[in-house]
Amino acid sequence: MKKLALFNEPDHTELLLNIIITAVTISAFIFLCIYIIWARFLPAIIVHILYIIFHLLLFPLVKAKRYRFVKYGIVITFFIQLTLAAFFWFPPDTKYDLFYFIIPITSFTIMDLLNKSERHFSLIITVACQILYVISSYFKINFYIFEINATAVNILSAFSVITSIGTTFFIFFISSLALAKKSNELEYLANTDPLTQSANRRSFFYQGELEFELARKYGYSFSLIVMDIDHFKIINDTHGHDVGDTVLIDFSDTIRKKIRAEDIFGRHGGEEFGLILRNTTLETAGDIAEMIRMTVSEISFKADKKKFNITVSLGVIRFSENFRTFNEMMSKADIALYEAKNSGRNKVVIYN
Repeated sequence: MKKLALFNEPDHTELLLNIIITAVTISAFIFLCIYIIWARFLPAIIVHILYIIFHLLLFPLVKAKRYRFVKYGIVITFFIQLTLAAFFWFPPDTKYDLFYFIIPITSFTIMDLLNKSERHFSLIITVACQILYVISSYFKINFYIFEINATAVNILSAFSVITSIGTTFFIFFISSLALAKKSNELEYLANTDPLTQSANRRSFFYQGELEFELARKYGYSFSLIVMDIDHFKIINDTHGHDVGDTVLIDFSDTIRKKIRAEDIFGRHGGEEFGLILRNTTLETAGDIAEMIRMTVSEISFKADKKKFNITVSLGVIRFSENFRTFNEMMSKADIALYEAKNSGRNKVVIYN
C-alpha cells in the first residue's frame, strides 16, 4: 500500500494561489487589450498594467511561502481595481459590478478560516462587496468620468458577464477538487498505520469483517495469516526504539512486495500483523506463510556496527462457516500463532 500523492496543506495553498494568480493575470490582460483597442482610457490602461505586474511579482512570494501577504494582495487589489472601474471610470452598462460576487468567493477560497485575522478579513470584505454591489446596481450611483462608445460597452459588458460566470465556476471547481483530495488523504490517514503504512487495526478488522460476510454470503473462501516478529522486545531493549521502528518498516515493506494487490495486510498490534488472502486455499496460504517466514529470516539489519537478523512466527487458518465472526477466526488463528511461538518460534503452524 503506497501513500497517496495528495495535497498536503502547504502544497495545496501554493498550488491554489498560483492557479488563482494565473487566472487573474490572464483575465486582466484580456481587459487591458479591450481598453487599448476599444476603450482607450489611459488611467484604466496604466492601472491594469500595474495590476498585471503586481500579480506577476506574487509568484516568487508564493514560492517563498509569504502566503498571507499574497492572499491580502490578491483580494485588496482586486477590490480597489474593481471599485475604480465600477464607480469612477466606466458607466454602469459595462456590468463591472458583477465582479463583486467573485471577491467573497475568492477570499473564502484562499483564506485560512481557522486563522482569526484571515477569517475576519473575509467577512469584512464580503460585507463591503455586498454594500457596494447594492449601491451600484439598485441606487445607480456612479461617478464615471469616461464615455465609451456602444461597441466598447457591449464588449466590456459581455466579457464581464462571461468572466464572472467562468471565474466563479473555476474557483468552485478547484476548491471542490482540493476538498476531495483532502478528504481522500484524511480517509487514508484514518485507515493507515503511520509507521509501517499498512492498514491499521481498525481498518484491518473492518475489512476482515467485510471479507468474512462476503465469504459466508456467497460461499467462497479466504485464508488468514497472523504473524508476530520473534523477540521484538529484546530488539527494542538492545538496540533502541529507532532500530525497532526500522525493523517494523522493513518487515512491512518486505511483506507487501510478496503479496497480491487484492490481499489485505495490516498491523493490529506492536509487532503483530495480519494478512487476509482472498480466494486462497489453506494449503496455498501455508505455502505463502512459509515463503514469508524464509524471506523475513534473510533480512539483515545493522545496529551498533553489528548485523542481526529477525525471524517471524505465523499462524494460518482458513474461513469456515463454523466461525460466527471474523474476531472468532482471528482468535483461532492466534492459537496457531501461539503454538508456533511456544514450540520454538520461527515456525508456521496451520490451525486444524
